Amino acid sequence: MKTLSVVIPNYNNSKYLSRCIDSVLAQDYPLSGIVIYDDCSTDDSRTILAEYAARYPVIRLILPDTNRGVSVARDTAIRSCTSEYATTLDADDYYYDSGKLSREMARINDSPVPACAFSQTVPVDEDGNTYCDITLRDLQHNFRFRTVTQTIGVYVARDICFPIEAYKAVGGFVHDMKLYEDWDLSLKLLSRCPFYFSGGYGTAYRQKSGGLSDVSQKKIVSAKIRAFRQGGEYLHYTVPERIVFYARTYIHAVIDAYVARRNRKRAGRSD
Repeated sequence: MKTLSVVIPNYNNSKYLSRCIDSVLAQDYPLSGIVIYDDCSTDDSRTILAEYAARYPVIRLILPDTNRGVSVARDTAIRSCTSEYATTLDADDYYYDSGKLSREMARINDSPVPACAFSQTVPVDEDGNTYCDITLRDLQHNFRFRTVTQTIGVYVARDICFPIEAYKAVGGFVHDMKLYEDWDLSLKLLSRCPFYFSGGYGTAYRQKSGGLSDVSQKKIVSAKIRAFRQGGEYLHYTVPERIVFYARTYIHAVIDAYVARRNRKRAGRSD
């Protein structure tokens, strides 16, 4: 049975920390460690983390003196793990049920080669409540094409379990990336490992203000293209994958820009 660590990067998420950590502690797969990197939070996160670390020896804290950003936090914590596999979980998210990791690791343990495993993401609102259809989908079908082209939708593979050796081989998280850094990593890992769908639910991904929806379309498009090109250095894209990715990226940007202008005009009239 492969060993596994969970990495949690945190910055000012004290409001959500307990639910996040409790969902990891409730997992029925034995963990080598829970590594929590607090990126110099200014709220009471470190007080909460100290209490958890005192109660649960499996928790190890990394407490730097300088804020470095989420990609550095994840990368530093992952590279500090002594387990064979790792997975990440943002501090404002949580695992939807206690079998998330065991289902994923079952697929990995059955694989004849080092592999990655993922589950269906469950979108939740700021209060942690589901707000859209969460019927279980067949995400294994055409997974590579749907991942490369970003056509997998809101159920995109998040917080995958991956071999640390493969993570290091592809360079891990890019330190200066603030958007789509997890997609960038998945693209690179696809070049080295098969990806298996666990057949169940995974991370409850919290949609809240200050997230991707508040980022300008220009930055989103730029970040997508950068991640796509970086992934292409490891994963040789097919012609259809390239066409669909660029077409979707620019069409969505035009549509979103139009909707934003229309909403601004309506807001102006309402004033």
